[in-house]
Formats: sequence, C-alpha cells, structure tokens
Amino acid sequence: MKTQSILVFILLAIFSIPAFAQGGPDGLLMPKFITPTDNSTSTLLKDLSKERRFLGEIPAESEINLLKDIAFHKSKSIDGEPMSLSLDLLTFKDDKIRPCVVYVVGGGFSSAAKERNLYDRYEIAKAGYVVASVQYHVISNGIYSDAVKDIKAAIRFLRANAKE
Repeated sequence: MKTQSILVFILLAIFSIPAFAQGGPDGLLMPKFITPTDNSTSTLLKDLSKERRFLGEIPAESEINLLKDIAFHKSKSIDGEPMSLSLDLLTFKDDKIRPCVVYVVGGGFSSAAKERNLYDRYEIAKAGYVVASVQYHVISNGIYSDAVKDIKAAIRFLRANAKE
C-alpha cells in the first residue's frame, strides 16, 4: 500500500508539474518573440505637455466644450440590473469635423471613472481631436469581456453620430 501511494504521488507530480511550469517561474506563458506592430496609421502627438496637472473644468475662454453623460448603450450588470453607460465628449465650438480619440480610463478593471484625467483629455483635444471618455463595466458589475463590448458599443455610437 505504501509503495502504491508513493507511485501515485510520483505520477501525479510528473504530470502536474508541466501544467504549472508553462513559462517562467510564475507560471505565465511567455512569448518566444514579439512581432513589431504596424503603426502606419497611428498619429504620434509630440507637443503634449509632459507635466501632469489637475484640471477640474475646461477653461471658459477655451474653444473646446465638455459634453457630459451622453448615453451610448443600455446594458445589464453582472447581477442582471439595468445599466445605462455614458461617455463624456470634448468637442469644439465650431462645426468642423475632426478625428475622434476614444479615451479609455485605466483602473485595472476595478474602477473606471470616465471623468478622470480631464487634463490629459484636454491636451489631446487641443491637438485637434474630439475626445470621448467612455464608461465601461468593471469587476464589481461585469467581467472583462463586458468591458470590451462596451468600448465597441461606444465606437459604434460615435461612428453613427459623428456628424452631430
């Protein structure tokens, strides 16, 4: 019986070690190589301020407007409760059509207040872009794939309403 137990333990150890050692010491799968990304359609904004500042509201003399809480998607929380997702939009006071940057506020999917980082969004807008800061599901009311779907819904909404 003792020999059988040792044999079973050895077999379990042999077959379970590869399951946990799929990469580095922390068990993560690590890439063998990283393919360069195609950034040919990207625009690098070089003239942004490097200084981090807090901006509570858009300056009154600015040519930029802040439109708050524009509903873009009806959804449900992980508990099945209805949710209305919204975005904040930095636009210009003139009617000129401009490209749009979708600003996804980071927070490790534990928090995602679309109102954060107004200074950063304002700097991007001053470079000539409409900026949409999007609310999305976080861990308290959804799962990761919900957040991705929310950002896709925001992009669909912005494309459909670009001329407004």
